[in-house]
Amino acid sequence: MVLIVIEHLEECVFPWLYFEYKNAVRLIGRSNLLFTNVCREDDIKVLKSIAQVTCKSSTELFKEPIVLDPQAKEMLSPEDAKKSTVAIVGGILGDHPPRGRTKTMLTSKFENAIVRSLGPKQLSIDGAAYTAHVVLNHGIPLKEIKFIDGITIRRKIGGIVHEIHLPYRYPVLNNKPIVSIELLEHLKRSLNVNV
Repeated sequence: MVLIVIEHLEECVFPWLYFEYKNAVRLIGRSNLLFTNVCREDDIKVLKSIAQVTCKSSTELFKEPIVLDPQAKEMLSPEDAKKSTVAIVGGILGDHPPRGRTKTMLTSKFENAIVRSLGPKQLSIDGAAYTAHVVLNHGIPLKEIKFIDGITIRRKIGGIVHEIHLPYRYPVLNNKPIVSIELLEHLKRSLNVNV
């Protein structure tokens, strides 16, 4: 079994990030997931209630992991499960367009990492963790996983339709994109706020 590690790279665990992290745990299972580089006391407390957490960075804990980086030239495959017992996902919320922060903040910190991509588009953190888990621990090739590009959340408020577009790639399970329901509700609530 390949352990999926999410290396926390944001300043703190704010709601959007928490909802993606929590969904990753729900999808993969608490015993199959480890959060690293979580050092703020409040963040440790919040994440320990849902998963395994350490303040140590993955660079301290693992010497030859698989690192998932959108800029990697080689795609993740089930055969990679024979090369390492750990796959690391960057706990970093995506920019649109991407700025290559995974490479700068994570991949470049390892000397002997096996660097792989999940495809040409950015995935959500929970989507990337789920996809890596399915490929490495269930032996399903990337080409057999269905994805959807982008999700638009709409809410009608006072006769006006407001939209939030999430321009990321999401794996699909049972004909639905894998996305945190709590995150979607959080974003819908944010549409009620007068800006």
